[in-house]
Amino acid sequence: MATTTYPTAGSRSPRARDVCAPRGGRARSAVGRRSSFSSSASPDAPANALSRYRRKVSNHPLVTCDDPAGWRRGARMNLRALGAADPDTPERQRNCGAVPVGDRVEIRVKDGSAYYCGLETCGNVWLCPVCSAKIHYRRAAELRDALSTWEAGGHAASLVTITVPHDLDDPLSKLVDTERAAWKHVTAGAGWQRLKRRLGIAGHIIALEFTWGDENGWHPHYHVLLVHDQDLNAACIAALHAHIHSRLAAACGDHGLRQPDQLHAVRVDPNVSGTAAGAYIAKGGDWTPAEELTRGDLKTGRARGRTPFQILADYYQTGDTRDRDLWHEYGDATHGLAAVRWSRSTRSLILGTAVSSERTDEELAAEEVNGNLVTVILTPAWSRIRRAGLEHAVLVAAAREGLNAVNALIRQADCASHDHRQQEKEQR
Repeated sequence: MATTTYPTAGSRSPRARDVCAPRGGRARSAVGRRSSFSSSASPDAPANALSRYRRKVSNHPLVTCDDPAGWRRGARMNLRALGAADPDTPERQRNCGAVPVGDRVEIRVKDGSAYYCGLETCGNVWLCPVCSAKIHYRRAAELRDALSTWEAGGHAASLVTITVPHDLDDPLSKLVDTERAAWKHVTAGAGWQRLKRRLGIAGHIIALEFTWGDENGWHPHYHVLLVHDQDLNAACIAALHAHIHSRLAAACGDHGLRQPDQLHAVRVDPNVSGTAAGAYIAKGGDWTPAEELTRGDLKTGRARGRTPFQILADYYQTGDTRDRDLWHEYGDATHGLAAVRWSRSTRSLILGTAVSSERTDEELAAEEVNGNLVTVILTPAWSRIRRAGLEHAVLVAAAREGLNAVNALIRQADCASHDHRQQEKEQR
């Protein structure tokens, strides 16, 4: 199948408006439900009223459907379009998954899943649901392989979770600065070097995650995977906890936060396995430390919390401008931050010096996985497909039934151009 197209740049804003309601009104959420809540809080409401708007309309399991992988992909594509409707969204992110890089778009299939080639990607791990999923998935796969290699050599690893004290009125940027300063204090100085030698710590991989709670506000936290030579005993675990907590307490004092408590601020899951779930498993039997560290895109908030992508979905479902402000605050605070970082030399130590250098988020998001070509769509038909909102439906058709199903869907929606129909006749 081949088609032609006119440029899509001029149609981005109208398309984005097609998939969500005008600002301040109700909209179909990224998960396909309608809100029964009021669209906006009273402008006279006090600041602490945030603790009382418990909508949680998007806080639901991601696995309660027949095809969870396909459902999640459709939800991510819809959320990406919702984000593109925001005038503050950077142009590169608005173009992601929408604007062809050439004169055609390809549909390819690999391992039973269809995907598009030839579209721009933004590589924003924080603000783009689609790129975030690709990046997290590929980093998790790399980390899973690294942990397996490390364990095969008779070594061990421990997962540390670090949370700064947070209250409803604390700005996210302040909390992020405190968290970063705390970890810098943890790994600085002779004290850390002595502890590393005592515990046999070879390095670490660190991941940053965010949730929002209606009672205590933003909740940024680090997951730190420490790789060490052998299992830690009780005395080593206590020493590790004490060292991290003391540095965290110092950073909180320097940044004007209350002191962290002993129970919740630092959690150590010692001697975890890279191939079997630990005590912190939350997502099923195959949820390993690699996923816990890297797959923030698959997590939902706990009973009274929401992830940033849930906040975005809630805003377009309810029109509550406080969610819009939270989303903007999150975007500002995460600008330039890495979601996953390896300490110096850790990657080459575990995977070997022959392993290529670490790829950037942009490279991971744009990576071609060499699937089998199903069809080629030239740009006029692609433009019509986008205006009709069929991007995900076309992929589902391609994955399940192939080219004939794609052609039938495009004809039914009257998205085909003259060139497409002529090409289809030739194929027959």
